[in-house]
Amino acid sequence: MRPETVPLLVVALLLISAQPGVQTVTTVFTGTQPLPAGTDAVVVADGTVTVPANTTARTALYVIGGSARIDGTLDGRLFQFAGDVSVGPSGVVTGPYQVLGGDRRIAAGADATPQMVAEPITRQRSPGASLGFFLLQAVALAVVAFALGRRYPALLANVAHSMRHHPVVSGTVGLLATVTLLALFVFMAFTIVLIPVSILGLLAGGLVYLYASVGVGFLLGRWVSTDRPGLATAGGAVLFLVVNRLLGAVPVVGGTVTILVLVVAVGAVFVTYFGLREFRPPALPPVE
Repeated sequence: MRPETVPLLVVALLLISAQPGVQTVTTVFTGTQPLPAGTDAVVVADGTVTVPANTTARTALYVIGGSARIDGTLDGRLFQFAGDVSVGPSGVVTGPYQVLGGDRRIAAGADATPQMVAEPITRQRSPGASLGFFLLQAVALAVVAFALGRRYPALLANVAHSMRHHPVVSGTVGLLATVTLLALFVFMAFTIVLIPVSILGLLAGGLVYLYASVGVGFLLGRWVSTDRPGLATAGGAVLFLVVNRLLGAVPVVGGTVTILVLVVAVGAVFVTYFGLREFRPPALPPVE
């Protein structure tokens, strides 16, 4: 499942929890299969689900990614956040069909008319608007970095030390933590009751990545000979943001480098307990 699908999955589960009588939810992450039977709601996060011709599927269908092909009858609501929905000439959707995004193809003769279409209007940002948004990001990051660098330079120094001297350990811990926590918060959302905890966890994860970015800024800022760690950290964080922007123009390689740096930084945050202590790898006993 792609990371950008996670917020849509949480929103879909929130909507499902608000529907009366929903007891079971099935999520499709991969492969091609008929629409699962015996469940009150189906969420398509990836992969493809089908309703073959001359068959009836009684369930609510939420498409947040992947594809849904309907050639038979879907006896329930159809909610499309993203992904692809195609309805064949013999396809029927008996419940409300609501669209918030994605691509849809409805064949002539199909009985599937969207009752609500709220697709966002995509507009190409002007160079001035793009520059203004980037400057706003830079200013916000600089303010946070300045405050942390000025008030807690010792904490950031421990994080930077781990990134610089123990990148393999930090990167391994960062990768494991990112994958494990992301999966944990997603599966929490399936329990409905823990959806608020899942949302708070995702927000906390975003703050960890922000703190890690400031740690990278502190490391870069140490190259500047200054006795003002707040300014040095702010300058390094903005430099990191600019480099990320430039790397984004390089296909594949640029994004990979950015992810690797952030993963190492996140790992450094965890192995130093958010900078509270310097990370020291365990020493092996001498071989006699």
